[in-house]
Amino acid sequence: MALQRTIKVMVTGNEAVGFTASCIELPILIQAASMEKLTDLLQQAVAEALATLDPDHQRFDPHPALLLTGT
Repeated sequence: MALQRTIKVMVTGNEAVGFTASCIELPILIQAASMEKLTDLLQQAVAEALATLDPDHQRFDPHPALLLTGT
């Protein structure tokens, strides 16, 4: 089975109210005042989430790309 190389993330908000990122494939919800901080927190959260998954059922590449989309 091929490992999934991207993780999809939905981003909402703007600089005035802050940003929220919701991961589609992992149980991750992040809020931050800037897009830069949001990206940093998101990368940390994804790494932590992947580290907790059962290695025998791992479907993600160990270093996946994050595909951010907005509304």
